[in-house]
Amino acid sequence: MNKSFVLTACILFAALSSFHCGQNDGKGTGDSDVDLDLDLDTDTDTDTDSDADTDLDLDLDTDTDTDTDTDTGTGDCRQTGCSGLRYCDLATGKCMPGCAFDEQCGDNQHCNTRKHSCDCNDGFHECSGSCVSNSSVQHCGSLCKPCPADPHGDPTCDGTSCAVACDDGFHECTGKCFDDTSPQSCGNRCEPCPADPHGEATCDGASCAIVCNNGYKLCGGACRQCPPGDGVEFFKCMGDKCEVEFCKEGYLLWGETCKVVGVKEVDGSVNDGKGKVVLRLDQSDTANALYRSDSAAARLYWAHDDNGSWSRKVVESNNVGLYDMDLDPDGNPVVLHAVMSELYYLTWNGAAFDKVKLEDPLIQGQYPSFSSALVRLDRSGVSHIVLTYTSTCGGWSCEPLHHALRNGRDWNFEEVVPEGLNKSPTIEIGSGGEPSLAYVNSVDKGIFLAKGTGNGWDKEKVGTARDNNYEYVGLSLDNNDQPHLVYVDSTGLVYRWRDGGGSWHPTEIVDQSSNAKWLSIHAFASSGTVIAYVAAEYANSTKGTIKLARHAESGGFDVLDPLPGVTVSALDMDVGSDGLPRLLARDDDGHRLLLITIGKD
Repeated sequence: MNKSFVLTACILFAALSSFHCGQNDGKGTGDSDVDLDLDLDTDTDTDTDSDADTDLDLDLDTDTDTDTDTDTGTGDCRQTGCSGLRYCDLATGKCMPGCAFDEQCGDNQHCNTRKHSCDCNDGFHECSGSCVSNSSVQHCGSLCKPCPADPHGDPTCDGTSCAVACDDGFHECTGKCFDDTSPQSCGNRCEPCPADPHGEATCDGASCAIVCNNGYKLCGGACRQCPPGDGVEFFKCMGDKCEVEFCKEGYLLWGETCKVVGVKEVDGSVNDGKGKVVLRLDQSDTANALYRSDSAAARLYWAHDDNGSWSRKVVESNNVGLYDMDLDPDGNPVVLHAVMSELYYLTWNGAAFDKVKLEDPLIQGQYPSFSSALVRLDRSGVSHIVLTYTSTCGGWSCEPLHHALRNGRDWNFEEVVPEGLNKSPTIEIGSGGEPSLAYVNSVDKGIFLAKGTGNGWDKEKVGTARDNNYEYVGLSLDNNDQPHLVYVDSTGLVYRWRDGGGSWHPTEIVDQSSNAKWLSIHAFASSGTVIAYVAAEYANSTKGTIKLARHAESGGFDVLDPLPGVTVSALDMDVGSDGLPRLLARDDDGHRLLLITIGKD
C-alpha cells in the first residue's frame, strides 16, 4: 500500500478526533480513549486474507471499556520506560497497569511495590476513592461517615473510635451526653438514682437523694414509715430505722411504738384504802378483780368486765382479812380468804360463792394468825394454796411455810419450810402441775426458790434481800417453765432468771430506787420480761407512782410511767394473750379502783 495514503489517513483521523496516532496516552485502565493502531506489515498477513501480498491494516478503535492493552507501542520499556499509572514488567519489557513509585499515587497515598497498588498512608483509610484521616470526626477510625452528633456536646475522635466532649453540666455515657442534674444520670452516673416506693429520687448535680412522701422519713437510704404508729410526739432516725423519742400525753413508748394508755374505773368509791388488789385475766382476756372496799363494813368484792361495764359481787360481807384469787379453766373465780386463824376456800357456782372452811392439820391445837394466804390453779384446774402463819419454833417466834394441794374434796398439807421467818411468799404452777415457791427468809435475809417434786421440795438460795425490806418478792415461770425473780437488795430493784441449762444469770438492776413495793412480774421465753411495781415515796410507805419495766432486746430495762402524777396504794398486773400488760391499781387520792391497759382504749 502507498505509505503516503496511510499517513494521510492518520492525519485525517487525528484532525477529526484529536486522538493521538501511533501511541498510547499512558493513563492506564478506565480511559475513554480511541486507539489508532497503524501496522505497516511486510510479513505474511495472518488475517482472513488468502493473498500473500504485503497489506496495510488500519484498526480504528473507539472503545469506552477498560483498556487492558499493555502495549505502549513499539519498543522495550526497559529501554524507554512507561508513562502514566503504569509500571515496567522487567520480565517482558512491557508496561503494565499499576504503580512503581509514590509519585504516581494521589494525596495521602504511597505505592505498594509488591502489589503495584496505591495504598493509603498510615493514619488514613480509603473512602470513595480517597484516603481520609483516621482522626477526622468526619471519617473516624475506619468509618466513612461522620461521628454521631449530640445536642449537648461536640464529637471527637481518637483515631480509632468516636467519642463526645460534653458541654458543662453534662457527662458522657455510652457515647451520649447526659444531664448531671437528672435523677436518671445524676452527677457522673450512667444509671438512674435508686428508686424508693415511698419517695421520689432527686439529684443535686453531684449525688442522688430521696425526698420521702408524707408520713415517711429517710433512714439508712430508704423511706421508713415515720412516725411508726399513732401518738408520737418526737421521732428520730437511727441507722436504717425510724425510732420514737417521745410519745404524746396518754401514750406509752412500748418497744418501738407508742401505745395508748387506757384507764377504766372499776369502782369509784374504794374508801378503805387497805389490803392488796388482785387482777386475773381469763382465756378471752376478760379482766377479773378482787379487792377490799367500804371502810366500815370492810367488804371483799369480785368484779369482772361484762361487755364494757363492770359487774360486782360481794365475796365476804365483813371481817375481811387476807385474800387471794385465781380463775378456773372456765374463767370462774376461786378465792382464798383468811381471818386470824380461820381459812376459807370459796368457789363461784354461777350465782353465788360456795364457802368451805379449811383445817390445816399441821397446826391443829394452835391458834396461829395467818400472815399470808395464796391460791393458784394449774392448767387442769387443781388448786394449790400457800400459807404462812406466826408460831413458836423452839421457843422463838417463827413463820413456817406450808403448801396444800386439793385432791377432790380433800386437801393434802405439807411443810415446805418448818422454821424461820418466811415472808412474802408467791407461787406459780408449771406446765406439768409442779408448784414453785419464792419467798424471803428474814433470818439469813435470803431470797429462796423451792420447787415441788412430788416427794418433797428442792430449795436453793437465789439472792440476798435488803435489810428491813422483806415484804415483796415476785416470781414468774416462762413458757419453758424457767423461773424469773424480782426483789429488792442493797443495789435496788433487781432481776434474776435461770436458763434451760440450769444456770442463774447475774442480777440486772431494774431500778436503783430501794423503795419498790407491790412487785409483779410476767416472763416470756422469747419476748422478754415485764415488771410492774410501785415506786414508794419513802422506805416504809406502800404508796407511790406506778412503774412498768420492760426488758429491752438490747439488754437492761426501760422503766416507764403509764399513769404519771397518780399516787396508788396497791398494784397488781396480768398479761394478756397479746403480750401487753393490764394493771389494777387503787388510786389513793381519788379512792378509785382503776384498770389500766396498754395498747387498748
